[in-house]
Amino acid sequence: MIYALSLLGLLAAAIISLRILHPRETRMVLSAIIDLPASTVFEVIGDVNKLPSWGRHPHWLPRPLRISTMSRWGEHIPLEQRSACGRHSAPEEIRIRCLHNQELGYQSLRRRELSFESTFRLTPNSGKCQLTWEVRYQTHRLPDILGGKTIAHAARASMASSLEYIQRLALHRPDSVYAGNGMYETRRDHIPAA
Repeated sequence: MIYALSLLGLLAAAIISLRILHPRETRMVLSAIIDLPASTVFEVIGDVNKLPSWGRHPHWLPRPLRISTMSRWGEHIPLEQRSACGRHSAPEEIRIRCLHNQELGYQSLRRRELSFESTFRLTPNSGKCQLTWEVRYQTHRLPDILGGKTIAHAARASMASSLEYIQRLALHRPDSVYAGNGMYETRRDHIPAA
């Protein structure tokens, strides 16, 4: 009887640990209406950055214990804070999908790291366009699995801030070069993301 209870306890512990350690996929979708043609917005998205980058925080923890967080669109993440700059990080496989003025998608696949897919879809609407951003990510590391709610909350905030940034870039485009990180600091003509 004791052996049966021990075996049952080990089986329950194994099932729970498998559920905890199994990679989790999360999907988030945010959108915004921009008073410009889809072609202009598509050009801005393509010029700002090709892939959203992920870093690891908080900095006071040892690197293997930090939780992945998505940066804002076009924001620079120092090399030592990037999620995949470790000595033993798995090789990255990137896939790019592009339908001119309609869709721009990037997929980054890593084993044992955070994998993600980022897709922008543009829907024209009488001189305006609806910009929809979908991000799917899958956590593989134990700190990321345990910190899933923290990652999701930070990613949603980052996406909303990034959509505001893209709106401002599209509406106040300089003639030559995009403004870069300075656009995050100016709060004038702030347009909330839907």
